Amino acid sequence: MVVPQSKINQFDYSLAINRRVWDNQYTFENFCQNGVATALGGGASSGVTGATNLLQFTYSDFEYNIKGTQTITAPVTALVSETIPALNPEMDLTAGDGVEICGGILSGSPNAYKVAAQNGKPFFFRARVGMSTPEHAIECAFGFRKQEAYQANIDDYADMAVLNVISGNIFIETIKGGAATVTTDTTDDFVPGSVVDFEVAVDEAGAVTYTINGNPVTVTAAYSFTAALFVCPFFFLLHDATNTDVIEFDGDFVALNSIVATVNAVPMTPVVFNTDQATTIAAVAAMIASNPVVASATVTDTREITVVFNTGGANVVNSVVTTLGVSQPTATITASVDAATGIRILEWECGLAG
Repeated sequence: MVVPQSKINQFDYSLAINRRVWDNQYTFENFCQNGVATALGGGASSGVTGATNLLQFTYSDFEYNIKGTQTITAPVTALVSETIPALNPEMDLTAGDGVEICGGILSGSPNAYKVAAQNGKPFFFRARVGMSTPEHAIECAFGFRKQEAYQANIDDYADMAVLNVISGNIFIETIKGGAATVTTDTTDDFVPGSVVDFEVAVDEAGAVTYTINGNPVTVTAAYSFTAALFVCPFFFLLHDATNTDVIEFDGDFVALNSIVATVNAVPMTPVVFNTDQATTIAAVAAMIASNPVVASATVTDTREITVVFNTGGANVVNSVVTTLGVSQPTATITASVDAATGIRILEWECGLAG
């Protein structure tokens, strides 16, 4: 049976299976089972920084490269609902760590595409993705990069064209010949809790186009891969840095106390004791909440404030110092890693098109 070279709807599952058998460069995976994970050279999968492992499904094989250090050493299948499976690539949820997934980095890999040399055929990569808290992603990129060794930093690839979710905003990021990354804000956002289809397509001449849910991005950027370059579809995830600080005071505020909170090394306006403990700690929380990097600062116990940041990066309450008055409560600040993006990859499809 001759299978047409076009994208396949998820419900045409028998056609997808058939094409995967006869078309070596086509992959369709909806992660309905747990993959078998091994180290690239054999043996148990590794969570050591920079380790490359294999994740093998019935019809699809992937490589995944460790960013940071992971104790959970393989992505796993998880249910989005009773009948919809997906791949959970979050691993340890450690701030600043993550994973890269692709079909292999050699020119002979099944998903290696030679630009402007695939018998005149364009090629594409589509990923259906859900995220509960996309604001917790430093990098969440889908697209094509040069077939080269894995890099710890996505900006260190020599050539790349991706749709990248950064702190909930969707950007186009491109690299040409090892130059600096060019970042373009599409002005589209990843709505928390939604499911989005990302697609990056490369035409016969190497020109790249981007769609979200089948529609062109709102703001695009012109880019073409160099002819004869081998590229591979890939996914690159890094979790956000610390997002939540809990401030615990060892005593109540008293008359004449002056309280200064410092956020990201910048002292804020002093808060002066007012009436009682409850009123004063509420005023301290309100002052911290007024900082533009803070999503909320809430009094969560008699002597406790929980601060949640609203942007990516290593935001922090450095200190809360009390002076004056007959006694001064000391603040202990505990940073908790709240790096979960809730990302699930429901479908991964790539191949020749047209």
